[in-house]
Amino acid sequence: MFRVNKGGGDYMKKILIVEDDETLVKMWGRMFAGKLIIVTAGSIEDAHQMYKSHHDISVIVVDGLVPADNTSFNPDALTLDLIKKLRETFKGTMIATSSYENVRQQQMESGCDYECDKKQLKNMLKKLSII
Repeated sequence: MFRVNKGGGDYMKKILIVEDDETLVKMWGRMFAGKLIIVTAGSIEDAHQMYKSHHDISVIVVDGLVPADNTSFNPDALTLDLIKKLRETFKGTMIATSSYENVRQQQMESGCDYECDKKQLKNMLKKLSII
């Protein structure tokens, strides 16, 4: 899944959302329309591809359990590996989102700067002055 939602108006920050729940991605797309440029990835591989393709990403939001195209691997470990790999070169804000607090804690230990429940993402982006 490769999508870019280009809002309108003044300069907007570009955010990469790594999330496999299509309903949630669509909801966030509507919620942040006109406030952020949204790039989405629904798998580990898509996340790597989108990060390499978009050099002006300001924020990365990462779900705790993102699948890989090769489903024989453990998604927990792969998501943590993704965070570690992105953190090697990404110096911007990285937010861990998961419905499970223990998963968010693991994401924080792997390199995320902030954590929040998925329902609280809008509040977190406001708190960080991203929107």
